Amino acid sequence: MPIRIAILLLAASCAVQPVVTSASPKSTAPPSAKPAPAPPKDETLGQCLARKGVHLYGASWCHPCHQQLEWFGDDAKHVPFTDCFPTGDTVIAVPACQAVDLDMTSSYPTWIFPDGLRVVGTRSLKWLATSTDCPLR
Repeated sequence: MPIRIAILLLAASCAVQPVVTSASPKSTAPPSAKPAPAPPKDETLGQCLARKGVHLYGASWCHPCHQQLEWFGDDAKHVPFTDCFPTGDTVIAVPACQAVDLDMTSSYPTWIFPDGLRVVGTRSLKWLATSTDCPLR
């Protein structure tokens, strides 16, 4: 019985206390920061994704990757895309893909957003536009 009480006391002492934050959030932008320039009025989804730092990783042998890019049509040339296995190799990925620590066996296509979010699988253009606040053209 004393051991059980000691364990309960130890567990209680390790409990995480709630963090109280200020009711009014403070800006993290430096005082001299200029607002981001407005995007061009005729900006396409692919151009917007590139401007916002969203990146697509795929493989030369990955049918869903090719399908994802085909959905963009002519705008595909603007989508930041890295082919992790451009020579058809399935063992050693290009350094850019190794640098972002992709699961080389099952993560294609993978969208990586600037905030670190990773989304595996094809996504509709509408989903991409909505998720990034980009135009769907």
